[in-house]
Formats: sequence, C-alpha cells, structure tokens
Amino acid sequence: MVDQRLIKIREYEDQIRDLLDTAENKRRANLWIDEHDDSDTIWHPLPKDKDHMPFSFEIERIGYARMIGFSLVKFYTDPIEYVLRSLEIMLFKFNTFPEDCSPIGKAIAYWPGVGFEASLMGLPQQYTEEDSWVGRHPVVSERIPLEKIEYPDFYNSRIMVETHEFFNKMREVMSDDFIVLFPRWNRSPWSVAWAIRGIENLIYDYIEDPEWTAAFVDLLTDYRIRFTQDRAKHLGVAKDKTTNLYNDEVLSPVISPAMYRDIILPSDKRIAVEYGSISYWHSCGNTTPFYEDINTIPNLSMVHIGPWSDVREAVKKYSEDKTLEVALNPLSDVMTPAYPEKIRERLIEIKEITASRLSVCRSDGFMVIHDVETDIRILREWMSLK
Repeated sequence: MVDQRLIKIREYEDQIRDLLDTAENKRRANLWIDEHDDSDTIWHPLPKDKDHMPFSFEIERIGYARMIGFSLVKFYTDPIEYVLRSLEIMLFKFNTFPEDCSPIGKAIAYWPGVGFEASLMGLPQQYTEEDSWVGRHPVVSERIPLEKIEYPDFYNSRIMVETHEFFNKMREVMSDDFIVLFPRWNRSPWSVAWAIRGIENLIYDYIEDPEWTAAFVDLLTDYRIRFTQDRAKHLGVAKDKTTNLYNDEVLSPVISPAMYRDIILPSDKRIAVEYGSISYWHSCGNTTPFYEDINTIPNLSMVHIGPWSDVREAVKKYSEDKTLEVALNPLSDVMTPAYPEKIRERLIEIKEITASRLSVCRSDGFMVIHDVETDIRILREWMSLK
C-alpha cells in the first residue's frame, strides 16, 4: 500500500515549484544577497542595501506543530514525516505571512535538533512534544587528559549512523530537483564545551586551570573543522568557504569579557581563518560587553544583536563592514499587551539607530502563547508595521 504521505509530499513539491517564479517570491528574494538554496539550517541572509531594512521572522518548531497540527516526536524520528512537515511549514509560512521577507525555495535542511553537536560528543538528546532536549549531566565530568575525548567517527559513531540513515531516507522520498542539506556542525566549540562539561565546571576550570580550559575548547574547534571536512568529502563537494557560528552561550553576566577574550575568542578567530569567513555570528544573550572583541574576528559579515543587547552601542562598536541583525523580544516587543503602539515605537527606534548601516530586523523564538488564531493575527499585524 502506498504511503499517503508520499502523495502529499508530491503535492507540496508541486505547490513550491509553482511559487518559485511568482512576482511575490522574486520580490522577497531580491531583498537579499544570499541564495536561498545555499542556506544553513536557519536562514540568515545579508540585505542588499541599507535603504530598505528587511524583516524576517521564524516560529519555533513547537509553534509550527501547534499551528499546523503534528507530532514533534514523529517529526524528529520519522524521515518521511520530517520531509512532509518541512514542506508544509515552508508553504504555511509563505502563504500565511506575506509580510515576511523570506522567499521560498527547494531546499530542506536536515537539522536533528539543538543538541545535535553535543550528542556527537556523547550527551544524550531526547525528543519530546516540547522539542528536543539535551542531557542535564556533563559527560566530561572531570578534567581528564584531552586525548581521552575522542572525535566522533563520521560514519560509525551511533549518532552518525542514525544521521546517515535518516538523511538517505529523506533524499529517497524527495524529488530529484529538491535539495536535502546534510547536517552541519553549527554550534561553536564553546557552546559544545558548555553542554558536555557544564558551565559551573567550566568557570572553575577557567579559574583553576585556564590552560586546560583553552586546550579543551581548542580540541572541540579541531573536531568542528574536521567534521566539516568529513562532511564535504562524504558529499563530494568543496569544503565550506564560510560558516555560521551559533554562540548562544556567550552572554553577560554569565561570561566575563576576560573569559571571552582568553578562552572563546581565539576559537572564534581560528574558525574564521580555517573556513575563510564567518557569515553570521549569533548569540541571543546580552553580548554588549563583547562587541569590541567580536569586532576583531576576521572576515565576519553579520552579527546578531539580541533583545538584551544594546543596539546603539552596536552601531558605535562594530565596524561598517558588519551587517547588524537586530532582534526583537518575541514576547515583550511583539506579543505584548501594549501592541501595537509599543511595537511601532520600537521599530521606528531601531530604524533610526541603524539608518547608516546595513541591517535586518528579525524576531524568532515564537511559540503559541494565546491561541493559534490570535497569535497568527498578532504576527501579521506586527510585520505590517514595517
């Protein structure tokens, strides 16, 4: 018996093909420099000019599951379901939110969840209807000799065996003209260190044995670079010439400027050199105290200015060649009871502050907090204010 989901996948593929050459999709695509099909797991493109600050937003997978109606556990554990729901999400977002500036394309990024990189290093990741969760107990429980922390075999480690099987099945069920993106190691080495060692331990490590701490992060930098090389070799493609760096665990006041400068920044710079550039540096936390140091990373194109970071200081501290992705707080700036007056004031403020710079206004992290109908209405009204 034919799986009815496969029939639905073909229908969704046809709908996407029909949308590709529409005037609306071309309008959205024309706002950006990046090609959509070359995107990473989460699309963070560069705007074309500073005169038109584009908007982009993203709903968390738990939000899409509520809005569309599907199981996240099944999504993460069934390749056919992953493809079906990914296509459905793409169409839902494009058709429901015409105010969003993201075009639709023929690529699906296979992302096994926020804990993928940590799971490669032995930290369990669990899938629930609340999305993916990582283990709570460090797998590097003490300062062991670093040679005992082994590189995860790209083919034979448990997580990678599962990853290859899942990816191959996704590729099998999709039409040849659609692209499936194999998972990348997106998290920063510091992010993975935080997950597998624990932040309390890392702070003690930094105080008591900074040399071991720096070497630990450097080892994970080796592994990130090696994974990228293995990925390129496996896919038969050229090595990535750039990368996105997800550094959410760089945030003040948990991390001091000295700790960032001593332990984390050398890794960030090394990645920029090894890959050729960093397209996008991200942390949702308060990164204001680190602006000057982040600005020294070579060949860095765009930085995320999170809701708790200072936008005015970012304009002052970051050099003109850095595009600023300014993020709104999804709750207080968008889903606020003071809507729409407060949102309008905030958007005007951001546009005025960043008027001289290439910039993007973004908000993400959305989940359903009222009900589906109300939250869709609020999101559309927010974007219409642009």
